[in-house]
Amino acid sequence: MQVTGIDCPFCGAPVTLKAGHSKGTCDYCSKEFLIESKMAQDFGEKVSNTLQENESKTQLEIRRLQASQQMSMLQMQLSNLRTEKRHLERYNSRQANNQRKRIYGVIEAGAVGKSRSNAFLNLSKQFTRRVR
Repeated sequence: MQVTGIDCPFCGAPVTLKAGHSKGTCDYCSKEFLIESKMAQDFGEKVSNTLQENESKTQLEIRRLQASQQMSMLQMQLSNLRTEKRHLERYNSRQANNQRKRIYGVIEAGAVGKSRSNAFLNLSKQFTRRVR
């Protein structure tokens, strides 16, 4: 694994070091140098800070993705509930229409039945008068 984050003490160019090595060579000026304890400590702090920043960013991204996924799931559930509501409204509307038709049919049949029975009674009265 190679690690960057140190500048060459001679020319200032960025230097890539192999992890665990205390000796570096500048790719630009080709000078070798030893990593001193202060330099190594600064480098370690830079690496640590970078890792912490990346971890924080990663955790925030994970939370954002989880919230987005939960929001999508809730939107899907809302859509399913709306669809179910429409189906129930249609079903209830059909049931109400069928019940109205039955009620009107009974009323109409009753009205027709009364007028027929009245007509029948009138005919039967007329017939009985003629027969007597």
